[in-house]
Amino acid sequence: MMIANIVDHRKNSYTWKEVWGVVEPTWADNSVDGADAAERPGLDDHFVISVGPASLSSLLEWAASASEQPTTLYLYESDPLCATGACSTSQREECGC
Repeated sequence: MMIANIVDHRKNSYTWKEVWGVVEPTWADNSVDGADAAERPGLDDHFVISVGPASLSSLLEWAASASEQPTTLYLYESDPLCATGACSTSQREECGC
C-alpha cells in the first residue's frame, strides 16, 4: 500500500548501497509520545518483516508493497534481528549472526 513513516537508525545516513530494512504496521507506533495515530484495521494484523542487505531504493520499493496497510520502514546498517538476538539458532548462520 504505502510507507507512512521512515525511522532511520543508521549511524551514517549517507550509506545507501547495503542497508537493512524492517517494516511493521504504522499503527504499532501509536503508543509513542507525539506520534500521529494510524488506524488499526484488525486485531491479528501485526507483523515484522526484515530484509537486507539491499540498496536503499530496493528497500523503499519492497516496503511500499509489503502490506495492504500503511507501514513504518526502519533502516539499519546491519541486520537488526541479529543485533537483538531475535534470530533463531538455525537462522544465525543464514543471516550471518
